[in-house]
Amino acid sequence: MAVAMIRDLTQEAEVGKTYLGKVQKIMDFGAFVEIFPGTDGVLVKVLEIDRQGKIKLSRKDALNEKPGK
Repeated sequence: MAVAMIRDLTQEAEVGKTYLGKVQKIMDFGAFVEIFPGTDGVLVKVLEIDRQGKIKLSRKDALNEKPGK
């Protein structure tokens, strides 16, 4: 169980991967979604990670993705 907790705390987002996340805040331009550690609720797909580490997520792309990808 300790190994799983450490893995959850140190994991990094991967472009193209789909995650379940928790909506933290809604703004005019979009929403802030927490995808780590082990949160659930909103299915989102990582589209891009910029040089500063900001993660661009898409709910639409996650919903349009075929099962098994």
